Amino acid sequence: AGANKWLVHHQGGGWCQSLNCTEEPCPGDSCYVRSGGALGSTKHDRSMMVLKGSYFDLDPVKNPTFYDWNMVFLRYCDGGSFSGARANPVQVGDRLLHFRGFALLNAMIDDVLQNRGMGEASDVVISGCSAGGLAAYLHVDHWADR
Repeated sequence: AGANKWLVHHQGGGWCQSLNCTEEPCPGDSCYVRSGGALGSTKHDRSMMVLKGSYFDLDPVKNPTFYDWNMVFLRYCDGGSFSGARANPVQVGDRLLHFRGFALLNAMIDDVLQNRGMGEASDVVISGCSAGGLAAYLHVDHWADR
């Protein structure tokens, strides 16, 4: 029943807001610090994530709406709700930071439309939490236009 239905969730993580701090301890919103961890890079991610609970639950009793839908989890990794469009990286300390979130978003949209079957979707729900909620809000019309 859910073969042509898609849930797209933008992971939350807050925005990175500081380029000035390059040595620990830095505030949690340091773009430099985040670039080396799970909120700024997918370098250490597994090839497939197993999501549990809430609307990712595959149990129809616990999740009667989405249990059999296709699910896309967009990893938070750009620091700005997928809104960055800077062509060139920024040198911060010993790292080059890339603020190309919108290009990342478009690459992910291209992938699910062209390679995963979303092009045949009958229903698509765009969601997110925290900075991912803002990303969903900022880009829902872009998703619809694609």
